[in-house]
Amino acid sequence: MEISLRRTDSLISLCVDYITKHLSEYVNDKNSFKYFPTNLKNRLLRRFLSSSFFWKKCTFNDALSMLLHPLIQHVDLTSATVNDDILDLLKGCHHLREVYLTRVKNYDLSSQALINFLSPLENLFLLQLSNCHCVNDEVLVTLSKSCPALSGLDVGGCVQVTDISVEAISVVRNLQWLTLSGTQVSNEGIKKLVRGPSGGKLKELRISHCSKISDNILVEIIQFCPNIEVLIFHNTECKDTNENTSLKQINDGGLKNLKQLSWTISW
Repeated sequence: MEISLRRTDSLISLCVDYITKHLSEYVNDKNSFKYFPTNLKNRLLRRFLSSSFFWKKCTFNDALSMLLHPLIQHVDLTSATVNDDILDLLKGCHHLREVYLTRVKNYDLSSQALINFLSPLENLFLLQLSNCHCVNDEVLVTLSKSCPALSGLDVGGCVQVTDISVEAISVVRNLQWLTLSGTQVSNEGIKKLVRGPSGGKLKELRISHCSKISDNILVEIIQFCPNIEVLIFHNTECKDTNENTSLKQINDGGLKNLKQLSWTISW
């Protein structure tokens, strides 16, 4: 008899898949998941949010509200269009550590809703909030004050972010991954960041497509961020003043942990 090498799904996995595909049958009964253990709710939520295929036969917000619980630590809403109503559903989830809200351009959120959502998240570790028009300095000042454990932040493409935001973020002590590409941040903002308490801990810094940043800032990054592994720096303003100095510092052992470098140079 030929033995199949295909992995057999567990009974729990099969049940999670079935329930997710038939959520419309459960949504009308508010007590459907009342006694579900949190680990099972987490699996259902991850499955539900993984594809819009599961949203076709039920109201997204109703299903989401049934699957959320106060102890949830991870939520990925990058496949959905996040709006103020969805953030309102998340307001009781104060133990969130990893939050992925948007990747594509999002115009359905308000700055105040974000501020209200972020304010209680003192355990937040990672936040992705890229290409969102309502992310401004006030939002990131709130983030820096409310989320001292923050280690990763992506606000790439958030065009209202300025040096005020970077100055606020620079006081966060454990920041390791930061994306500021496509913002209004300048050399002065990056100086304050790298000279702050997280400068020596930064492992990944993405500052491409920032018209107010020039390659002069590389000297500061090399000096104050010795643990950088990924530095994405293309399509910024190129000047000749410090380019050779920066290259010499890298060749002399600066950024010895560097694994990926993307840099626009002038010829």
